[in-house]
Amino acid sequence: MEEKYFKDVSEEETYSKIYDEGPKNLWKQGRGTFITGFICVLIAVGILAGHIYFDGDEPVAAIFLTVLVGGFGLACIFNGIKKIKKASDIEKSDSEIYKAYDKLNQFKTMKITEEELDSYIDDSFAEYFYENPVTIDKSEVRSILLNVKDKTLTDINLFKWVDYIWFCEFYIFSEEVNSVLKELEEIYQSQQDLDEKEIEYFINKLQ
Repeated sequence: MEEKYFKDVSEEETYSKIYDEGPKNLWKQGRGTFITGFICVLIAVGILAGHIYFDGDEPVAAIFLTVLVGGFGLACIFNGIKKIKKASDIEKSDSEIYKAYDKLNQFKTMKITEEELDSYIDDSFAEYFYENPVTIDKSEVRSILLNVKDKTLTDINLFKWVDYIWFCEFYIFSEEVNSVLKELEEIYQSQQDLDEKEIEYFINKLQ
């Protein structure tokens, strides 16, 4: 049977970091804004040309509309170009994305800290991994829980890891993993201690 993967988001967030637009969204916005501006400039030219061609009686009104619509159009064009340029400037290469992927893999196995990962992931990487999340296998979560059981990892380090994984949206996991992470996050939110029976319970759930 094929294993289904999904991301689950709780209403009560603890970890929270807001990223700006990445290159993909900036490019879409820039292109749309540029096209809007171009159309407005064409309309402005059409207003002025129509007034001249038909020898209109209200030149002030025609000029006012031309300046208003044309000015708005030019502002849109410049804004669109600015967004497209920014998208080009912050776009990541394949090698940079691979390095970020490696960082996310290191974090999911607790080889680096949340602070180290946070300092590396920027707007461009965030946009990419929202759409291409890294998979966490149940064996990886089980391994971390075994470290907690063996006292080579503290409860608070486990909870901080779970909290980041749960809310960052850079990871995707199976229903089994989702169930365990959700229960651990609830324990963390309620500020309860994690006893040995609970640890064993979670380990067995990921057999």
